[in-house]
Amino acid sequence: MADNESNASSNSGMGILIGALLVIVIILLIVIYGLPRLTNIDNSPDIGVPEEVDVNINQPGTGNNQGE
Repeated sequence: MADNESNASSNSGMGILIGALLVIVIILLIVIYGLPRLTNIDNSPDIGVPEEVDVNINQPGTGNNQGE
């Protein structure tokens, strides 16, 4: 009976160790990949789009003057 209790306590110690390592790895992944993405959210490129676009299809010199 004493052997079973010592095995159970050593197994729980191993579980705590594996759990702690997994938590450390997850935190490292968040720091390495997550934080750079969060800091670059506002650094999007500035694309200038005009308020109004001139779509005049009857421009002189194009040969599409139907009235003349």
